[in-house]
Formats: sequence, C-alpha cells, structure tokens
Amino acid sequence: MPPLDVLTINDRPGEHAPSWYAATANAMPDHPPLQGDTRADVCIVGAGYSGLSAALHLRERG
Repeated sequence: MPPLDVLTINDRPGEHAPSWYAATANAMPDHPPLQGDTRADVCIVGAGYSGLSAALHLRERG
C-alpha cells in the first residue's frame, strides 16, 4: 500500500481549503487585455517574496 499523502489528501482541485480567506475573499474582476504597444522599464510578474522584494528594492532606488 502506498504511503498516505497527508499534505494533499483533503485538497479539492480548483478550490481553496476552508478558511477565513476563502470565506471572505472577493472574486477578481475581469480586466480587458492591453491594446496596442506597451513599454515598461521593469515588469515584475508575481507577488511572492521575490516579486515583492524586487518591487520594494526598485522603489527604494527610484
């Protein structure tokens, strides 16, 4: 018998686990796609620790 996967045994694909966050979070509104050309000096994808740190350090440097 394979070992029991205790980290994911209660997961439901596509759903958050029951929590205060899941009960109070609002759905994200749809955003229209960008039209035409767009230019940026920096593009940070994601808001994990690396993305937040990058944004903070870039902001501190102007």
